[in-house]
Amino acid sequence: GLTHKGKKYYPISQYAYMVYGSVVVPSLSSFSQAYILTGDRQYAHKGMILLARLASEYPNYEDRIDRTWLKGKHSTLHTWEQGGMIIDLIWETFMLEATAYAYDGLYDYMDTDPEAIEFLKNKGLPIENADDLRKFIEDSLFKHGMQAMLDKRMRGNDGHHQSAALACALVMDNYSDNHPNSKDMVDYAYHGIGQAAYHLVNGLTREGGGHESPN
Repeated sequence: GLTHKGKKYYPISQYAYMVYGSVVVPSLSSFSQAYILTGDRQYAHKGMILLARLASEYPNYEDRIDRTWLKGKHSTLHTWEQGGMIIDLIWETFMLEATAYAYDGLYDYMDTDPEAIEFLKNKGLPIENADDLRKFIEDSLFKHGMQAMLDKRMRGNDGHHQSAALACALVMDNYSDNHPNSKDMVDYAYHGIGQAAYHLVNGLTREGGGHESPN
């Protein structure tokens, strides 16, 4: 950050915020969807490399807390706001959801592009094959996003974090003893912080629901 007239500013974080939400994730979604709709491998190739790069830069609350949106601190504008990943704790929910579905669309393609694997390996990623790449993406990106939801560091309006959690549960399809797993995310969405089971009975009318939710 930089200090101006006694106040500290983080222009690089703000730049990353805007590029991530306005360019990176929308492009990733478009590459994945275009590949699914057309079968054109150039879209999948680019999406695969972009997703790998995002995973390599994604922050966490273990050894990359300095990369998180608020650097582990509270917002100076809203004292209730803390957490977030590349962007704030609210908007990060639908970034993670979109990224999960983009990954799902590219998942099988990764087995068919050895050139991309070699390119990413030469860029320093610790991978030898598509299985290694998928594990790298899941461990470096999705598991940290899932843990952030469990730790209340990622939480949007009602519907946002539930949708993100269930997208991760579906795409990860992991019921092993390696946590957080898919069951953790379903429990979170329905019976934990997400309270979807409660909302289905108490929070909906025939006109829908409130609370600025996407339902």
